[in-house]
Amino acid sequence: MIVYGTFTETSVAKLFMAGIVPGTVLMGMFMAYIAIYAYLRPSIAPRQPIDDVPVAIQRVLIDIAPFVLLIGGIVGTIYSGIATPIEAAAPAVCSAS
Repeated sequence: MIVYGTFTETSVAKLFMAGIVPGTVLMGMFMAYIAIYAYLRPSIAPRQPIDDVPVAIQRVLIDIAPFVLLIGGIVGTIYSGIATPIEAAAPAVCSAS
């Protein structure tokens, strides 16, 4: 979107805002496809027994927290006007590596 916005002289922040709904819909469609496919063919995604559900949920939330903070930081600084997309990308790349 950054390259497209640069060539067409379009606001990159507006392009990112316009991509949220289609991206979310596409994500939901992928999730539904995988869930249906795994339901129909259980051998491709065997179930693992979970001993303690609250501990498992806490472990998952701890694992995804850095990604949520990274994406929230990038999108938040772009939409709030604190930084341009390129300025927001530089610290994100450094913190992701």
